[in-house]
Amino acid sequence: MDECYHEAIEKLRDRMREADHRGQPDANACALATSGDRGLPAVRMVYLQFTDDHEPIFFVNGNSGKGRDLEVNPHAAVCFFWPQLQEQAILEGGVTPLPEAEADRYWRQRSRDSALAAWVSRQDLPQGDTEEVRRKVREVKRQFDFESVPRPRQWVAYRLDAERIEFWVSSWRRLSGRQLYRRDADGRWTTATQEP
Repeated sequence: MDECYHEAIEKLRDRMREADHRGQPDANACALATSGDRGLPAVRMVYLQFTDDHEPIFFVNGNSGKGRDLEVNPHAAVCFFWPQLQEQAILEGGVTPLPEAEADRYWRQRSRDSALAAWVSRQDLPQGDTEEVRRKVREVKRQFDFESVPRPRQWVAYRLDAERIEFWVSSWRRLSGRQLYRRDADGRWTTATQEP
């Protein structure tokens, strides 16, 4: 792994840990931006995880809008904002679906509640009333009892092959310091800092 890229990923993981330490709920939640065949941008929230090799990954329902977007246009951007730190981070690049066995392994790292919710989620349709959704979750809980909850086949794990990673820190009078990591055409990573 390129040292400069490794530095950027470690900085991202450090900021997530620090945000969590300061009480930020869901410090690994980020806004995922995609664009489909019509070229129109769409954004929604996802949770970012890391592979054993420190590569960023996220799961999407392949039947959802974001799933269809990524199938047509395998590029994405994610943006984190941690209010407790007054910092944000942006990653942009191509995406690659993980092999099934690897996706299953990382799926097992998700919380049980999150995995159960995925089984009742119909992201291609309106959800209906809250009580109906809760009833379906209870049914799925009974189905799996105390077993681990398997990954639904329509849920796809994507690795984000970042080409650009930017960190933004707020400062006095909303001026911001930025650190940009970028991969050049030869695949080498460089970094530059802009002070407020």
